[in-house]
Amino acid sequence: LQDNYILGPGDEIVISLRGQENSEFRAAVDRDGRVLLPRLSPIMAAGRTLGDFRRDVLDAIHRAYISTQAFVTIGALRQVSVAVVGEVNNPGVRLMNGLSTASDAILLSGGVKKTGSLRNVHIIRHGRSIPVDLYAYLTDRGHARSVQLTEGDRIVIPALGRTVAITGWVRRPGIYELAPGTGAITARSALQLAGGTEVRGRYRLSVLHIENDGGTKLVPVTEGSTVRDSEILFVQPGASE
Repeated sequence: LQDNYILGPGDEIVISLRGQENSEFRAAVDRDGRVLLPRLSPIMAAGRTLGDFRRDVLDAIHRAYISTQAFVTIGALRQVSVAVVGEVNNPGVRLMNGLSTASDAILLSGGVKKTGSLRNVHIIRHGRSIPVDLYAYLTDRGHARSVQLTEGDRIVIPALGRTVAITGWVRRPGIYELAPGTGAITARSALQLAGGTEVRGRYRLSVLHIENDGGTKLVPVTEGSTVRDSEILFVQPGASE
C-alpha cells in the first residue's frame, strides 16, 4: 500500500522487529482509532496516513527497544459497509474494502442507468456531501477524484442532468451531460468531449437551436459558439464559403 492510504478501525497492522529483539506483532486499529503494541503507549492511527503512522511507530520503537529495526506493513484491510442508491441498476448495501472508491461500489451495483447522472454523483458522509465527477474516467480531461470509502457512506446517483448531443464526423458521437450548475458549453469544448474530429481537415459546424416557441432551427456556428441544453451540434466536412 502507498503511504497516503488512510487508516481506519479494522485495519490490521503488522510490525516486524529485527536486531536485538526479533519478533512480530499483529494488531488491529480498535474502535477508538488506536493501535496497542507491547511496551509502547497506544498510538493513534484512524484518520491518519500509513506513512505518518509508520513514522510514529518507528520513533516509539527506537525509544523502547535497543539496537532494533522495525518494519511496518498492513496485514489485512478493513471492511466497510456502504449504501448505493439512486439511478443504478442494483441499488443496495455493498461490503467493500478500505481501498474501494465510489466507482468500485457503483460497478458492483451494476453500473449507472441511462437515466442516471455521471457528473453529479455524491458521497454523503456524516452529513457532508462529497461530489464525484465520473466523466474524469471517461475522458482525458483532468483527473478522477479518488475518495476512499468509509463505514456508513451513502453514494447517491441522481437523475441525468442537462445534456447536449454531438453527431457527425467526430470520434465519439453521443449525448453528453453538462457539468453541474451549467446550462451550456462551447462548440470547441463539445468537440473535445467527443474526442475531436475523425480526420484532420476543415469542418462545417451547425447547431439545432430550440426556439422560444418550442420550434427548432439549424444555425451555422463557430467553435467559440455556445451549445445549450438539449441542443444538437452537427459536425460535417467542408468549410463555409
